[in-house]
Amino acid sequence: NLVSDHERIILNPVVVEQSVVAILKRHGDRITALGLSEVETKLTCSLNNDTPPIALRMVASNPTGYVHVMNTYVEAADPSSTAPIFKLIGGTKASLSSSGDSSWEGMKITSPYPLTRPFD
Repeated sequence: NLVSDHERIILNPVVVEQSVVAILKRHGDRITALGLSEVETKLTCSLNNDTPPIALRMVASNPTGYVHVMNTYVEAADPSSTAPIFKLIGGTKASLSSSGDSSWEGMKITSPYPLTRPFD
């Protein structure tokens, strides 16, 4: 935890997303050497004093080895059931022109992680 849960902190998700991208760029060679294909950051924040906290998931990947792709999801209620699901917000952000997949869109938050590279 970066922030104590005893205090109510107002965070701008865009600034946090930029910080996560900067960290990934700084440590990109190490992440690649470890064989990691995705890095996930979970953030619970409030947008202002009057709103309830929301849960965000930022998933960063480097599918080609050259382009960092960031997908940001919010944990939202599924209209057809009571289970929370991932909803993509803000579209896909890439540091160069590329499009990542939105493979978590509509998945329940309790689902296992999708395979990034299916077995051959």
